[in-house]
Amino acid sequence: MQKTAIVLFITLLVSGCAAPGAYRKAGISPRVEEVSVSGSKYVRAKEAADAYAADWYWDSTMKIFTMTKSSSQAKVMVGSSLADLNGRIVNLKKDTEIHNGELLISADFISKVAGACFLSDVCEKKVGKSAAIKTIASKGKPCIDTIVVDAGHGGKDPGAIGRDGTYEKNVVLDVAKRLKKHLASRGINVIMTRDTDTFISLGGRTEKANSNKAKLFVSIHANANKYRSINGFEVYYFSEATDDDARALAAAENAALDKENGNLVNPTTNLKAIIWDLKYSEYRAQSIRLARSISRYINDDLSIRNRGIKSARFYVLKNTRMPAVLVETAYLSNQYDEKKLADSSFREDIALAISKGVLSYCDEYERREGYTN
Repeated sequence: MQKTAIVLFITLLVSGCAAPGAYRKAGISPRVEEVSVSGSKYVRAKEAADAYAADWYWDSTMKIFTMTKSSSQAKVMVGSSLADLNGRIVNLKKDTEIHNGELLISADFISKVAGACFLSDVCEKKVGKSAAIKTIASKGKPCIDTIVVDAGHGGKDPGAIGRDGTYEKNVVLDVAKRLKKHLASRGINVIMTRDTDTFISLGGRTEKANSNKAKLFVSIHANANKYRSINGFEVYYFSEATDDDARALAAAENAALDKENGNLVNPTTNLKAIIWDLKYSEYRAQSIRLARSISRYINDDLSIRNRGIKSARFYVLKNTRMPAVLVETAYLSNQYDEKKLADSSFREDIALAISKGVLSYCDEYERREGYTN
């Protein structure tokens, strides 16, 4: 594939090339390298998003790429020459396509879409959300009215058990209660899927969230792995599993479906049998942003390894009709993580960090789009 650079020369700083932020401050479009395919000009989707410091996600099922920044959101779909910019259709010269494993967007996407809204606040002014947020804040109303907090496992389902006898079902219930306290202090109605050591089916958990029309669903768990050296926290959203560990973990958590019938099974032997129909979810983009926000606060506030944001086919994430994430707080199979989870001060810190992540997401999302029932 022959590569051609956009003819755009910027005065170099002492350190070399100016950072993308410098271009944006100056009101000049960041440099995005063009790619030539069969005589047509394209830009790489991820490079375009990164150049404008925009959040992005790729829906592999619908083949839709989304860029989001402030109040602006742009979407393109493979096989289409149309772009959706804040609900307005923009015609591009060429179809978005996948070439040699790279997602390519017509080069005029930069001038017609990215440069039009991601370079300034012109689109944000048109949306006009900020004034509404100030009004909500001044009235003391929370930006999210109802959140369901799900403490994993419970009752006959202990979840993971550490070498020192720490039970996942007990740890996550305590974290969930603390999380409820922090969110409720901000005026949010928090519904717990369980607040005692009782067994709740996976279907019962999702039904509680759906029937109460919750705006967010946060499931709390503690992790385990046969390799005891593995430690740290992870935050999951629903999509195709990203690696073998994620697939195995989803199988283990989903094994509660068998416990609902009174059958305790070895999750690893049932892995191939647990195959979920992957469907497109309108909430996936919000779930990714929520996962990022929670991950950021846990990473900044706690001295624990960040294993990143991942995706897997967790039943409770698939069947909730709202943005949903699953937080694996730490590894009970790791002796150091188990000690942390057994410490009430750590459980308080992680609950507080999750609440900060939820509230930060809430504020950012309300500014950008607002909530709908």
